[in-house]
Amino acid sequence: MPTPSLTTFRRSLPSLYRDIQLYVSLSHRLLLAPTPFMVRFMGEDAADLADRRATDAATWGAFRTEVSMRYPAIPLWTSAIAIDGQVLNSVVERVFYEAILRRKPSSMKVEAHPILHPTRKWRADFGVTSSVQTEMRHIEVAGLCASDGHPRNEREAAYQRHLDAKLGVYTQVGLHKPIVVHIDTVVDPFKLLSAIDRILGCIGERVP
Repeated sequence: MPTPSLTTFRRSLPSLYRDIQLYVSLSHRLLLAPTPFMVRFMGEDAADLADRRATDAATWGAFRTEVSMRYPAIPLWTSAIAIDGQVLNSVVERVFYEAILRRKPSSMKVEAHPILHPTRKWRADFGVTSSVQTEMRHIEVAGLCASDGHPRNEREAAYQRHLDAKLGVYTQVGLHKPIVVHIDTVVDPFKLLSAIDRILGCIGERVP
């Protein structure tokens, strides 16, 4: 017997159907199923979807159950483990990591979570090197704040403070400031491709 939350969903099937189709299209665009926080940065329609379907964990869970029932290839839960088995800190990191793996030439190396300094606890999100530039360039994937620099709530503000502190560590240990890739770039395939190409250029790799 359907749960009450699922029963409520099915009373508005036309609206639910449209929302499911939108979520499926977002999943195809991203090449994996986005989290509700990621959906908020994927356009006005997507943000509206998140406002209505991600008001709490139960409501989002019921919606995702409906999606997976109709599209079994889209799992209920999106793992932060990349396709090559690399364990990452977030789904946003996973999207970035898999995208740069698809784009990079064989001479480019990508390392997840390299230590910034032996005496520090901090780790970068990623480090990249190439046959042209062997000195590692670091990348931070800002998975909880957008490139406009304006947090919308305390969670995002706290993350921005954490990111600022982490960026300060680079200066303290004598490293170049990292390349920062924000969530609104990661969830936009065209912006992400441009960001990755800029990274390739920074380490002397030819853009494919």
